[in-house]
Amino acid sequence: MGLEPQDLHEKLGGYFEARFGENLKIGLITGSVAAGVANSRSDLDLVIVLDDCSALIDGDCGFKAFNIEGMRADTLIMTQACLKRVISLIPKQSFKDYTKDNMCVEKLMNADVVFGHDAYEDVIDDTVALEFRKRLFLGQRQISWGIFDDYIGMCLEKNDVGRVEMLQALVRNELECFLIQSGSTFRKTKWISKKLEALGQRGDPYTKFYRDTLLTVPSLDEPALTNWEADVWNFQRKIQLNFLFEDLADKVLTGSAPCASDEDTSAMRYLIVGAGGRYFLQNVNGNYELSLAATRIAATRGILETSALRRALGDIGDSELRAAEREVSLLFNRA
Repeated sequence: MGLEPQDLHEKLGGYFEARFGENLKIGLITGSVAAGVANSRSDLDLVIVLDDCSALIDGDCGFKAFNIEGMRADTLIMTQACLKRVISLIPKQSFKDYTKDNMCVEKLMNADVVFGHDAYEDVIDDTVALEFRKRLFLGQRQISWGIFDDYIGMCLEKNDVGRVEMLQALVRNELECFLIQSGSTFRKTKWISKKLEALGQRGDPYTKFYRDTLLTVPSLDEPALTNWEADVWNFQRKIQLNFLFEDLADKVLTGSAPCASDEDTSAMRYLIVGAGGRYFLQNVNGNYELSLAATRIAATRGILETSALRRALGDIGDSELRAAEREVSLLFNRA
């Protein structure tokens, strides 16, 4: 962009007021600039909310390009009524699909406010932001479920190239889930590395894994590919455990865990999602709903010692524990 954030704010603030006057209610920067990942070739993305936008677009929402002192600004223009309508969709919206309304919501929720802070916060407060992050995370994990289904298909077809591509896509998507969980709700694959770096020390293990392992695929010959796939799945399961049970994740990430090579890679191929207190697991044999205890056992399978798991399960009785262990054992041994 060539401008420091403060300079850009001042330039845009002056432009907004001069161009739109009292008609302007809110002016926002979105996209890579707001995300803090812009470079010298990045475009400028804006949102402006007006009392009346009929002179600029047809309807109450649309796009228009402006030239602001030599900078091209792709701008989403909407009325206040449209802004409120779009934000009201969040509690009932599935963010699994990239619909027009979803992309509009994401622009609004991931914005740097240049003009109209009070008007913006009247519509988008902390409660709305929290609900958005929750819904976005659930939608992103649903995307993981679909990618995993494609991955299993490639495994069954013995398509090594497709299997690698789908596994990379799955873990990239899970890293997006981790970033959302960490408060970064800018969804874009090409920004993953920079967003992980921005997390500082917390993001360091994920950045290292992303660059040194996930993006560094060996030749398709055995055993190099088998070892790479085992390493990827081992890390993926630790990411997943953090989504499901942070108390167990702490024990895995700070303690010792079995090496990836200690377990057959095919046994690692499963994904668990949780929503509304219910848990669902998908593996090569199908999709299953699990009890809470069985989910905790399945999520830590092979990466948490049995004694540590028993302690983590707390007050669960022996009979309930045995039932959960049988549930998991049957699930992984179904033909």
